[in-house]
Amino acid sequence: MRRLIVPLTLLLGLVPAVAAPPAVKFPEVVSPAPMPSAVATLTKGRLFVVESKEKVTILSSPDGLVEVMERKGPFSVYSKFADGPDEEQFRTYDGPFVFILRPVKSGECELLVIPEKVTGKDDIARHQLRVDAGGGPKPPPVDPVEPDDPLFEPLKAAWEKGKNPDALAKLLKVYRAAAATDLSAFATAGDLRSALKDKVKENGLGEDDLRPVREVIQGELERFLPKLADAPLTQDHRANAKSAFTRIVTCLGGLK
Repeated sequence: MRRLIVPLTLLLGLVPAVAAPPAVKFPEVVSPAPMPSAVATLTKGRLFVVESKEKVTILSSPDGLVEVMERKGPFSVYSKFADGPDEEQFRTYDGPFVFILRPVKSGECELLVIPEKVTGKDDIARHQLRVDAGGGPKPPPVDPVEPDDPLFEPLKAAWEKGKNPDALAKLLKVYRAAAATDLSAFATAGDLRSALKDKVKENGLGEDDLRPVREVIQGELERFLPKLADAPLTQDHRANAKSAFTRIVTCLGGLK
């Protein structure tokens, strides 16, 4: 079987594309990356349409990132397209075989275009596709730092004694979880302290990881919690502890 190699030209530049079976047409998608890329991007609210003059099957690997719908051409549709502007358009695809792909789950997949009369793997076209089902990348959350919080400066000084970004990330997880926990479940100060220790171990913090920082935090919490382990926690204790956990997260998030 004779097979033609069809280059896919991106609008950002000429980039060699993967091979395609005869008469299969992929949309030319502008990559949002700073440099030209052979990986097309399909975002939420857009369609990625593939035309073929031959009977083919389109699969994605891994499965589940896109939905593939087959239509017989000529086929008309009004929508936003992966290779179009940021506005809806009316398009007609001659086909006779038209495949409409829409995003389902974010990730990267490979489209496999398999001819009906496939004789070997060289007859299968492969096309990389980046899927963003959430409408585009979102920046990570940033914890605001309150410079006037009296806790921040001692924490910063303790951090300077031995920076450990990995341990800091784990410690942040501990206190983010604590800040989101309903403290009414803890009857005594000892119960709350034990839960914090368990959370520290659960997140893989060693006994000496960020010891100076943790000592500052422990000292801050002791201001609000009863000294005796079996002392009952009042509503004021819980409210003060909850506020302290939130402040700890804020200050830890400001350490660099």
